[in-house]
Amino acid sequence: ANVAGVFQLAPEFSLDIAPSSVALPSEGIFSAAEAISVVVYNLGESTVTDFDISYQINGGTIVTESFTGNLASTESTTFTFAQTADLSQEGENFIIEITTNLSGDQKVENNVITAEIKSLFSKEIGVTEIISPSSGENLSSEQVTIAVTNFGGVAQSGFDVSYALNGGAAIVESFMQTIQPGETVNFSFSQNADLTTTGTYELEARTLLIDDSVAGNDGITKSVSNFSCTNFETSVPVSITDNTTVTSVINSTLDELIESIIVTVNIEHTYNADLIIKLIGPGNEEVLLSNTNGGSSNNFTNTIFDDNAAQSITEGIGPFSGSFRPETPFSDLAGLSTLGDWTLSVQDTAGGDVGQITDWAISFCTAPPLGVGENLDPNNDLIIVYKENNQFEIRFESDTVNDQLDMDIFNLSGQRLLYYRLNKDSKGYYYDLDMSYASSGVYLVRLKDKQNRSKVKRLVVN
Repeated sequence: ANVAGVFQLAPEFSLDIAPSSVALPSEGIFSAAEAISVVVYNLGESTVTDFDISYQINGGTIVTESFTGNLASTESTTFTFAQTADLSQEGENFIIEITTNLSGDQKVENNVITAEIKSLFSKEIGVTEIISPSSGENLSSEQVTIAVTNFGGVAQSGFDVSYALNGGAAIVESFMQTIQPGETVNFSFSQNADLTTTGTYELEARTLLIDDSVAGNDGITKSVSNFSCTNFETSVPVSITDNTTVTSVINSTLDELIESIIVTVNIEHTYNADLIIKLIGPGNEEVLLSNTNGGSSNNFTNTIFDDNAAQSITEGIGPFSGSFRPETPFSDLAGLSTLGDWTLSVQDTAGGDVGQITDWAISFCTAPPLGVGENLDPNNDLIIVYKENNQFEIRFESDTVNDQLDMDIFNLSGQRLLYYRLNKDSKGYYYDLDMSYASSGVYLVRLKDKQNRSKVKRLVVN
């Protein structure tokens, strides 16, 4: 039919005109007298003149004016209405409908287009990410770095930002850089956060721009854990011979749910690419640490496997000193028990090179749950009932708590996955939680009242 997109490559009708686009940006700060311009195409065979064109905004009054020039076949023109439009209302979405009305137009279905224009607020900024700190072992005085985004239409500077730990006193500092509309700029506080005590902290960061039009996106929260790690190790050598699989076993007497694992190995072996190294859990769960990596290099020397390492083991070279991500993550084991026999399996896949497992160690890192203020009704528990297909019922019954409660779902990296406000009914507080979308692992459910008293419990997604 000689059509490219919505327009013909050759005229299909004698009389056929159509509006194409509105000459306004998709968003910005607009005035009370904005000129409305539209591009109009003549898609017909005949030159046209003297047709009407109109615009209507958000279903309001229709403004109709006349085009009186000549528009030749396959040519276009930009038409600007004499009557301007009031687009000055900040935060408003304007739907502009453009209609051409040519007498005898033979294809009326292309006579109407719409454009959506968003009028930005002058003042609208917010924290979009807490970049640091992140969960880890042996945290102490940690720098807080946030990302601040200007959602508004006017550049901003000289406003305050803040952070607070566990609902405590806010640390307030001044953001003196200029941040342009649509720009995101990182800001590091000069006063560090004290995360010395082992546990999980709720870190909240906010912008404090005076007269900010949208308070709902000013702040975000992140949970940060200072892990306590329990280490088990063995230094009994195990010989590695050609074309065999050997194992070394560590028995963990710790009975906790796995949150994170770190494995350190020392293996003496020429030609590292011969080796496939795995960690096998008490229930035969496997994590692939390294699969024939390192080429002709020799040895794994104080090689640390850690999900949070910057570099994958596949990118390294022997003797692999330092920290590397395993080929499959330890997080696949999250929620399992640490108790039992943990096995380091080393398979030699070729002849000609031998060696030994010199020693290895495994660390299980845990952190107490989010400790925010005084306990919320110590006489009643937060109950989580597993139904099926990773559906859960959240239940909290209390005679002393009656106010609206905030419910948050966090992963162990501190990201908040869900926020919901619960109201008490005749039986208590209930919520049907769908976690079928979530990756396998351990998550934290927290209920919190306005006094920052909380209840926290773990749930495991299979």
